[in-house]
Amino acid sequence: MGYNAITSYVRAKKYVHQKKKEHSARDIYAILSNLLVRRMTSYYSELKYRTVSKRKQDMHKAFTVMHCLSNKLRQYFTLWKQNLENENLVLEVKDEGPIREEVFDQRQVLENCKKLMKQEGYSDSDIA
Repeated sequence: MGYNAITSYVRAKKYVHQKKKEHSARDIYAILSNLLVRRMTSYYSELKYRTVSKRKQDMHKAFTVMHCLSNKLRQYFTLWKQNLENENLVLEVKDEGPIREEVFDQRQVLENCKKLMKQEGYSDSDIA
């Protein structure tokens, strides 16, 4: 072998060695990039999950508060309705109910008794 063959062989070896280095560097870069992307994706998905979970919790709290307020409003409306019905019942009983009729009848009987006692000759002091 001649000198040219040896120098050509050395140059070829250097070139192959350089290409292998470049290829290895690209492979290492690709592996590290994939690891970085996976980690970043993991962190971002965790952050997104926390955000969505927090928003879901906040919405659940808000719906719970609105539900409680709705129940309170319904309860107060029912209470107001019952009080109104009770007031109407009291007015009805006072004005035209069976107790009112009984009181009216008893007053009539008392007035008739007083008239009868006056007709019988009792004095006003005896009647009162």
